[in-house]
Formats: sequence, structure tokens, C-alpha cells
Amino acid sequence: MPKNGVSLYFTIRDGGSQVLSAIGDKTKALDKETQSLAQAQQALQKANESLTRRQTELKTALEKSQVAVKDARSEFRKLHDEASGNKLQDAIEEQEELKRSLRDVEDQLKSNSKTFNEYRETLRKGSAGSGSGGSGSSVLSTLGQAGAFAFLGDAAAQWGTTLADSAFGNGAGSVLSSALSGAGSGAAIGSMIGGPVGTAIGAALGLVVGGLSGGSQIYEEQDDAFKSYVQEGAESALSDQQERTETGSTIAGSREQTQMAFAQRLGSDEAAAEYLAQVRTMAARTNYGYDEITGYSKLLLNSYDPEEVFGVLQSLSDATAALDLSSSDIEVMISGLSRMRTTGKATQEYLNFFSERGVDVYDALGQAIGVDKSQVSDMVTDGEIGGVEAAQAILDYIDQEFGGLSEKLMGTYDAMVDNLSDAEANLQARAGEGYNETRKQGIQAQQEWMEDKEGELGDAYSMIGQWQASLENLAEEYERAALDAVMSGTASDLYEGSDQQARLEELAQEYQSALADYEAGNEEAGARMGQLLAEAQIIAQNEYNASEGAQLALQSQLDLAETIREDTASNEAYWNAGYRKGQEFSKGMAAAWWRGGSSDVEPGAMILNAAGEVVPAGGYAMGLDRVPYDNFPALLHEGERVLTANEARAMDQANGVQVSIGSVSIGGSLGGVSILDIAMEIAKELERAAVVAVPR
Repeated sequence: MPKNGVSLYFTIRDGGSQVLSAIGDKTKALDKETQSLAQAQQALQKANESLTRRQTELKTALEKSQVAVKDARSEFRKLHDEASGNKLQDAIEEQEELKRSLRDVEDQLKSNSKTFNEYRETLRKGSAGSGSGGSGSSVLSTLGQAGAFAFLGDAAAQWGTTLADSAFGNGAGSVLSSALSGAGSGAAIGSMIGGPVGTAIGAALGLVVGGLSGGSQIYEEQDDAFKSYVQEGAESALSDQQERTETGSTIAGSREQTQMAFAQRLGSDEAAAEYLAQVRTMAARTNYGYDEITGYSKLLLNSYDPEEVFGVLQSLSDATAALDLSSSDIEVMISGLSRMRTTGKATQEYLNFFSERGVDVYDALGQAIGVDKSQVSDMVTDGEIGGVEAAQAILDYIDQEFGGLSEKLMGTYDAMVDNLSDAEANLQARAGEGYNETRKQGIQAQQEWMEDKEGELGDAYSMIGQWQASLENLAEEYERAALDAVMSGTASDLYEGSDQQARLEELAQEYQSALADYEAGNEEAGARMGQLLAEAQIIAQNEYNASEGAQLALQSQLDLAETIREDTASNEAYWNAGYRKGQEFSKGMAAAWWRGGSSDVEPGAMILNAAGEVVPAGGYAMGLDRVPYDNFPALLHEGERVLTANEARAMDQANGVQVSIGSVSIGGSLGGVSILDIAMEIAKELERAAVVAVPR
């Protein structure tokens, strides 16, 4: 029975068997070489059909690979790491492999077409040589004509695919290719059945069936793309959610420790929370990240009050925008400020921290104390400028020269990306905070349970470890005993009375003989000695597997598997989750159409089903093959018809179809199947019948 439920049959009427018998009698006159050529020609035609389908598949795959290469290249440009580089390389290699495969298929199609022409020419000459009126000539002419139609259909399909793909994309090419190929096959069958009229009818039918077949291929590709989109969307959302929680948990855990450190430094949790709130605000409007600000703050709080820190950081942010400073540059400048304020001295070493990074400290100090910048160096050497005064003069100079530049910096692309990352990190941290706080309860409960059960659990774990170690010891003991028995002839109680005891004694004798040969200079005997020892190890492994301990371990594993199987089978929810998710991802556009129902239903409309549940309403404008249960709710539409169960059964039994084309009859029960199902089955039968010659 076909998968789609359509049962069709082909019969030959009007003395079909006599016609076929006549064909058999006539073709006996053909020589074996001509028959072989005809069979080879038919085989080539089938090969071309397969190659054409493969060509379409490769073109589709190549388009997808081009998108993959583009995405991988964009990712590499953004990340510039090894993983994205490897991903790009793999995508390019896959694309090149598809291109090579496509070239091979196209080359094979060209070669097959050339060979096909040669076969056809040979058949034509054979037909001419057999005489114009002979029976062989008639059959060859029919076969040649049919083959020509089929070949022309394939050639037209190839050209049509190429041109349609070029103009409209792969979708149009597939439909046109299938339609033209079907027209050629239909014409071939029609020419063998009904001459010119049969050729025209066959071509028309083949065109329709081929077009339907091509359309089904396009729908299948679209449906696969739809399924992939749904699955990728769902999995991406779940993956993003999990990644967001995991990343947020890490960020929240780190920030929790940071808050504890600042609470210790600032004197209370409230002060720390308030300070870190200002850190988040500053991270969102400067080139600094959250962790950078907290790191700088720990250094600055050694010499500045908390309310002064953000002003210093703002000045340094402006300097960063003007002088393109790195985070390490900022740390050095903070170190210079802190040392000057802590020691109360302004030295050449501390001033160099700033001058080496583009700040004219001598001009800054000269303006602050009202002297020419050329005099500043000597005053610093003489210790005439204090450290606190110098630090403030440098910050004032930075504000004067570069103030406000950090706001302009925030308008650049890189700065906006950094600030966006800070905003995302803040959101992830919120998710992590919720996760961590709730997870703490479970961790605490787990810890308390383990501590409470430490004695019992410890004893159990200890016994499990002893059992595992005893098995390993036993396996090693069997191996030692076997090797000793072979190398030194030492007998072991482990093998006493076993089937392998005699074999070990034989191996021991062979080993001693090989050892003597080896000591006499025969190096090949060394290989024999190794072989004997390897066999002894195998004997040891086998005897261990047959031992009571190993058998007990095996039985415990089998019992565990049986217990899990029986327990799992008791509740479908235990094992069916993965299957149900896979089934949901396997549903395509038809499922969306079916569940979506009619556009007449108001969005969010609800109905009461037979179980008394309130469920979303859904119409069945595309029809419902069978009402699944009593009191099934459905919205009906103008012009539709509802049948009783008896009427539906009577219609199912009465419905049928009988199609006749020349002497070929097609019949069978519809059973509620669509015309597309019938057309697809006709296409399959036409393909099977493509090699049957039936002269009128």
C-alpha cells in the first residue's frame, strides 16, 4: 500500500497480452548487439535522471554553504579568534567540496549525453540496415522515437533548469526541470501507444504530472527550511536562556564578592551598594567597564575619599579619549597620583608616569603655581612642590585641556559596543542574582544532608570503592599468575582445575623453547615469545570474566539495567520527553496551517471542549478527515458540508476513480485522498512504464 493511502493499478486492455507477445516475437529478430545498445541507452536515461536530481540537490546545498561562509566570515571579523577562524575554514572547505561535486555531476551529464547520442546513432543505423518494411525496423523505429522524445525531454529539462535557476532561482528551475522531463517521458510513452496523437496526449499528461512532482519537491524544500527555522529558533532561545543564566551567575558571583570587599573598605553593606550603583552608572557612560572601575577604585581609595574617586576617574576618562590610553596606562597614572598624595612629594619619577603618556606635567604645574614651565623641573628637584598639590594640578590641567572628550568618545562605534556589553552584563547579572540566591538554598540543603549522612554515606562509598578495587586486584592477579605460569612454569591455584590450565602448561613449554632459540641468536624467536605472552594475557582476561567476582559485577549491571527499564516503562513521561520534542520539530508548514484554522477566528478566541476545558478556538477550513471524538468543537464556514458517520462511510465505499488513456486503464479507491496524491502515484507508475513498448 503506498504511503499516502492511494491504491492504483494498471491494466492492459484490448488484447494487451497478445500485443506484448507480438512485440516479443518481433524483437527476437534483432541481433544481440542492438538489444544491448537499447538497454544501455535506457540505463543512461535513468542515470541522467538521477544525476539531474543530484545536480539540483548540490545547487541547493551550495546556496546554503554560501550563506554559511558569509556568516562565518562575519563572525571571524568580529572575534578574530582561533575557533571562529577554524569555523570559517571548515565552511570554505565544505563549499569547495560542493563545487567540485557539482562540476563532477555536470561533467558526467555531458559525457552521458554524448554517449547517449552515439547509442542513438548506432540504433538508427541498425534500423536502416534491417530494411524499411521489416518488423525489426518497426520496433527499432518505435524505440528510437520514444528514446528521442525522452532524451529531448531530459535535455530540455537540463537547459530549462539552468536558465530558470539563473533567472528565478532554484525553485523555478526544479519545477520547470521536472515538468519538461515529465513531458519528454510522457511523449515517449504516448508515441509507443498512440502515434502522434498519443505523443501529444502523453506529453501533456507528463507536463502536468512533472509539474506536480516538481512542485512537491519545492514544497518539501520549503517545509524543510520551515522545520529548521522552528527548531533553530526554539533551540537558540533555550540555549540563549541557559547561557544568559550561566554567564549571569558567574558575573553575579563575582560582583557579590566585590561588594563584600567594598563593604569592608567603606564600612557597611549599604555604603558599598550605593558606591557600586554609581560604578554601574559610570560604566554605562564612559569608556570604562564595571570591573575596570572597581579595580581602579581599590587603588584610588588608598589616597582619595569615596566621593572624590569618580571625579578622578572622569578626568582620566577624558585623558583616555584625547591620548588613546590603555587600561594599563590608567593604572600607572593612578599609581602616580596615589604615590604623590600618600608621600606628599612630587618627584621626577612620579611626574614621568604622566609625561610619558602625553600629559605636559610641567605646563600643568607651572600654571598651578604661577611660574614658567621651564622652572618647574628645578623646583621639583629641590622638593618645593608638594605631592597633593602636584596631583591636583595635573587633574585640573587634564580637565582644562581634555574635559568633555569622553562624552564625544561615547559616540564612536567601539565605545557604543563596549557600553552595550556593559548593559548586557548588568542584565545577565540580574538573572544570575536570581539564580544564585535561589540556588544557595539548594546548595545549603545538599550540604546539610551530606554532613548529616556523612557516616552512613561514607561507609557506603568506602564499600563501593573497596568492591571496585577488589575487582581490579583480581584482574591483575589473574594476569600475573598467567604470565608467571608461561615464563617460569609457576603453577597458580587460580587456574587449578580450569580449562585453561593445560593450555598454560603448553604455552610454558613453547615459551622455554622459543627462549632457547632466542638466546642462541634467533631474533624471530623473540616475536614468538611475545605472541605466547599475549595469549597468556587473553587467557587471564577470560578467566577473570568467568570468575565469581566478575560475574557478580556483571549481574549487578544487568539488574540495574532491568530495573531502570521497568521503572522507565511505568511512566511515559520518564522517557518520552526527547521523542516528543523531536516530533514537534518534525512538524512543518502543514501543521501550522492545520492548527491555525480559519482566518475567521478572532485572535485569542476560546472554546469549551468535550472535557470541559477552555482551549484556543481553531477552524478547519481545509477540512477534517475524521472527527476524533464525540462533541468535538469546530467552527464551520459558509458553503461547507457536514456528513453523518453513516453518510461518510457510504461515500468512502462508493467513491472511486477510473481513468483511461488509450489502452491503459487506471483505477482504485479514493478514500478521501487528494488529487495531488493521485497525481504523484500516476507519476510513479509512468516512470515504471517508460520502457514498455506497445505498438498499435
